[in-house]
Amino acid sequence: YEIRFCDWSSDVCSSDLQWQRRHYTIPDIVADIEYFLLIRAREYGAVLNLDIARPRSKAWCDKTLVGQVLLNLAMNGMQAMQRIAEAERVLTIAARIEDETYLQLTVADRGCGIPPDVLSSLFTARFTTKESGSGVGLMLSHSIIARHGGQMWAESQPGQGTSVHFTLRRHPDPDVPLKGAHS
Repeated sequence: YEIRFCDWSSDVCSSDLQWQRRHYTIPDIVADIEYFLLIRAREYGAVLNLDIARPRSKAWCDKTLVGQVLLNLAMNGMQAMQRIAEAERVLTIAARIEDETYLQLTVADRGCGIPPDVLSSLFTARFTTKESGSGVGLMLSHSIIARHGGQMWAESQPGQGTSVHFTLRRHPDPDVPLKGAHS
């Protein structure tokens, strides 16, 4: 047997991957993962608050990859709320128009929060705040959003929760080659 190790995160984000970028509304993206989100919220004793009906503007993205980013952020948020009272466990996914170029999505939890000295390392490879985490989920999510021409950042208040924000382009970027993209 030959055992080969690869950096699968770089494979997912490589320019050779045939992404399926199209225009999608945020409700279209969330619809594909909503059932799974609701099941996981029930398992974690959390309430899922979706504030995505507006904007009806569309994002230019690969729906499957952005759905995976939202799932990862939502799961992290639900796990972060395990130490608070069940009645306070609310996870919010919200969307808004940032400007003519970008939509902004936010996944916010009411968990224990992240100390400021840890927050700066959040999207670093192999960095984790979880006992059993690998540190790959946030790094991969950050890479996916960067490959979409967006940005990802986090804000946190210890004892009050964490919000992870990311932007998605509303239209194709003329400076980025779009392999496998359909208009």
